[in-house]
Formats: sequence, C-alpha cells, structure tokens
Amino acid sequence: MRSSEERFGIINPIVYGFIILQAVIIGFTTKNTSIPLMIILVATLTEWILGIILGKQGWITSTTITMAAVFLPVFRSFQNSGSLQLVSSDLLIEAVALGLGWLALLLLSWIRFKKVHWWMLMPALTLISLIYGVSSSAFSWLDLIFYTGLAVGMGLLIWGIGRKMFGLIIAGSIVLSMGTGIGFSWTRLLINSPVAQTGVMLVWFGLGWVLITISSRVIWDHFIWWPLIPGGVQVMVGAGTYIAGYLTQAQKGITNPIFISSFLFGIYIFIYRVGFRR
Repeated sequence: MRSSEERFGIINPIVYGFIILQAVIIGFTTKNTSIPLMIILVATLTEWILGIILGKQGWITSTTITMAAVFLPVFRSFQNSGSLQLVSSDLLIEAVALGLGWLALLLLSWIRFKKVHWWMLMPALTLISLIYGVSSSAFSWLDLIFYTGLAVGMGLLIWGIGRKMFGLIIAGSIVLSMGTGIGFSWTRLLINSPVAQTGVMLVWFGLGWVLITISSRVIWDHFIWWPLIPGGVQVMVGAGTYIAGYLTQAQKGITNPIFISSFLFGIYIFIYRVGFRR
C-alpha cells in the first residue's frame, strides 16, 4: 500500500499539468492571455510552495524556472489589456530573469536541502553573460565565443572546486582560457597583426593550464605540476609568435635550442617527480 504522501506525489503533478492545459485552452478560445497566464503563475506558485513544504527538489526546480519565465509575460499582458506584446528588450529581460532564477534556485536548494547544486551555475552564468554581450552595440560570433567560454568556463571551474572534482577543474580552466583567449585577442586587442594576435591567443591558452595548477592547491594540500608542461610550451610559442610578428620567425623560434632544452627539462622534472613518489 502506498502512503498518502506517495499518492499525493503522483496525483499532484497530474493535476498541475491539467490546470496548465486548461489555461492554454482558455487562452486560445478567448484570445486573451492575461487570465491564462495568471492561472499558470498562481498554479506554479502553489506547486512551488508545496515543493518547499514536502522537500521535492524536482518540483522546486521546474516551478522556479517557470515563474521566472512567466512573470514578465503576465505583466505585459495586463499592461496591454490582455494582448501579449513583447519587444526586443523584453526578451533580454526574460533571459536575465531566467539566469537569476537559476541563481535563486541554487541558493534555495542550499537553504532547504543543505546541498549546493553547483551545476545550476552553468545556465545562470551562461544566460547572464550572453545577455550582457548581446546588449552591446556590436555583437559578433567572436563575442559569442568570448562570453560563452567565459560563462561556461567559470561555471565548470567553480563547480569543480565546490565538488572537489579535478576533471571539472581541468575542463573549466581550458574552456575559460580558450573563450577569453579567442575573444580578447581577436576583438579587444588593438593590434592589426594576425600573427601577433595568434600569439596572444596561444598565451591565453597556456595560462589556462597554469590555472589548473593554481586551482589544484584549492582542493588539495599540494600543487599538481604537470599542467605547467603543456602550459609552458603554449606560453613560449605564443610569446614567440607575438614577438616575431610573422609566422616564419615563430617557426624558427619553435626549433630554437633554448626552447627545446626547456621543453625537455620540463619532461625530466615531471618524470623525476613521478618516479620519486613511487
């Protein structure tokens, strides 16, 4: 026999879905969006309160995001006498509301369940970062890479540090450095030399590996040194490309004895440390 709480947990989502369906039908038949949207908002708020009381994470997640998405259309619908008319700025506000909704959900989950769902930072930071970029006067696909890489990289990095997962730290650091490197070197750097811009981009890529080493100290009591090998190589290649100013000179720098010696020395240090630990 199922308990009353289990039966309620099964029946309640069905009733909620039925109410949403009826609200949609009313909206299509009356050609008025104010009442249906208000019904959806009230039903979602009720479901949200029940989720808080009963401790249903799924209910809280779905209803929080739904309320963040519906609130502005409800306001615009009543403002325009039942007609839902959204302008371009409203779409930006809607995206910001969704991003803030995910941040509120992260905080609410910590308060109610004493558990931090770090993954919720991903949609929150991505939405807020992209909207900030789109709101600028000149937005290109390079800006899209920059803001997306910045948001996703920061989300993965914070998630990895919060959960002490080194794999997420590696992914976050690399994505962060790639996004900022591409965006900064090709859109925000006042240099007209593509080769020099490529060099700056490679330096940013290398700094992502350095960030892995720095972040490792946050979750452990020691540094992880091996990321400095690929990071150092990329920084040296990038610096050489930037200084040289053209690709042929950068290729000569790669075959320079000093560069090769530094690379081999880095491999030696890595092998030495691994062998010493064993």
